Amino acid sequence: MQRAPLFSVITPFLNVGPYLAEAIESVLAQTFDDWELLLVDDGSTDQGSAVARSYAQAHPDRIRVLEHPGHANLGISASRNLGRRHARGIWLASLDGDDVLHTGKLEEQARIVAAHPEVGLVMGAYRMWYSWRPEAREPDRLIRIGAPEDTVIHPPRLLELLYPLGQGTSPSMNGVLVRADVAEKVGGWEDSFRNAYEDQAFLTKLYLVTPAYVSSSCWDDYRQRPGSCTEVDLSGAGYHRHRRRYLEWFETYLKDRGLADGRAWQDLQRALLPYRPSVATRAKRAGRRALGWVARRIGARR
Repeated sequence: MQRAPLFSVITPFLNVGPYLAEAIESVLAQTFDDWELLLVDDGSTDQGSAVARSYAQAHPDRIRVLEHPGHANLGISASRNLGRRHARGIWLASLDGDDVLHTGKLEEQARIVAAHPEVGLVMGAYRMWYSWRPEAREPDRLIRIGAPEDTVIHPPRLLELLYPLGQGTSPSMNGVLVRADVAEKVGGWEDSFRNAYEDQAFLTKLYLVTPAYVSSSCWDDYRQRPGSCTEVDLSGAGYHRHRRRYLEWFETYLKDRGLADGRAWQDLQRALLPYRPSVATRAKRAGRRALGWVARRIGARR
């Protein structure tokens, strides 16, 4: 039996064939080599499936390809969970199929988890990557997480600090590292979130249960391109539809676990206010219903 690697890198992909090889090469180029790569095919219909198979054939000891029964498209959360169930690593790393890791990412994270054995979550800054297109007009931007850096933060502080409840920026999943047993403890990703807010649902569960190390380092390039799931699903009115769904899911999640109190609950209720009618509005609606009932009763007596 092979020794379990320190890191399992899980890469879900769906019709990102032109970019997938670059993502895989960024893992092969890591300066730290105690890893395995799980390529999870979420029903791709382009050349991505063939690209993944070719790398698995070339590196059978390091790279595996997984897919859902019947080559189904079940969404990014279900795909991450499929990778999680097959992962042998102590730590789970993520890389989307159209993004790339910086070469020292795993080496630096290995040093962090060795120095801070109490943490179950690691995250860092990331780069909004526009310059991959020669014609791009917008410059690349370094995005820092809105929390104290290069330190351990205990739960549930990150939930209060970071989006979607706090004012700070949420991390890119490409830079997130989570201990496999902690991911198992919270039940992994939420399959019902097929794309939008899938990372937020997972991260907020983690923020409640494990200390996290927030690094000032940047570990990945997050490719900005037309047609990405972020652009399609989180634009205009779609943003509020997805945000409301996430907030209502999280409200149920906290209630079911007896956590409907404290700062996190208060922050959640404030975030839900724009999506719920005011007391006055509810009173007016109740009054209209009552008047309607009285009118129907009077009509029935005539």
